[in-house]
Amino acid sequence: MRIRSLDLSIAGSGVLVACLVACVLGSSSTALAGTVYWNAGSGTGNLVPTSTTDVPAGVSAGAFSRGNNVGNEVLNNSTSSSSGYSFLLNGVSTSASGSFNFGADSVVGATLETGSSTYFSVTITPDPGATFELTGFGFGTRSTTNGPKAWTMRSSFDNFATDLVTPGIVNNNSTWVYVNAALTAPLVGSAATELRIYGYNVDGPQSFTSNTWRLDDVQLQIVPEPACAGLAIAVCGLGLATRKWWPRKPARAAPRS
Repeated sequence: MRIRSLDLSIAGSGVLVACLVACVLGSSSTALAGTVYWNAGSGTGNLVPTSTTDVPAGVSAGAFSRGNNVGNEVLNNSTSSSSGYSFLLNGVSTSASGSFNFGADSVVGATLETGSSTYFSVTITPDPGATFELTGFGFGTRSTTNGPKAWTMRSSFDNFATDLVTPGIVNNNSTWVYVNAALTAPLVGSAATELRIYGYNVDGPQSFTSNTWRLDDVQLQIVPEPACAGLAIAVCGLGLATRKWWPRKPARAAPRS
């Protein structure tokens, strides 16, 4: 009967392998890399992702917001519309969207202070049991003479303690440019994760009225991972349990001489 137990163990392993193969094949068809894209609006303002068809399956993206803003100009308006740059959106060269943009009046200060420096924010949420990986991002940006001269991205994964990128330079000359950034290490999230783009190294005087820092055409490249690993583990456990309780015939007594 040991052979029969071994056969069952192999069969259980075969089921597990089949499950894992199905998981991988499913991933290749539903977990493709995609782009979450925010165009701040044309004609009317827009805070939610513009290209919802490009949001990868298994991932939802929240509305654009800002924090530590000290001015009274609204987040989303058409003042100083984006212009003069182009960027790749899903592999296609795309011009600045113009019209509306996201803006903030930046807090004066030379260094980054996560509790007080001005930032723009979005939250990425994977389906229950799934994870996602942030692979890259880009954005159009414009800073005035009393806007930020440096920026970085951090996440709620470690309470905004670590840079996800090498901090970048912002030319505070009121000219729009497009920034593409590579992560210093992959960011993998298994729960709702807030991403913040901080602006700092801001000279006075403080505006308190108009937005001194603006973003537009923001995009995140995200790869979701389906939640099938748990199913594979369950199948494995079932196979082991079945093997444990597989009935064995009593050993045949050796013939007496």
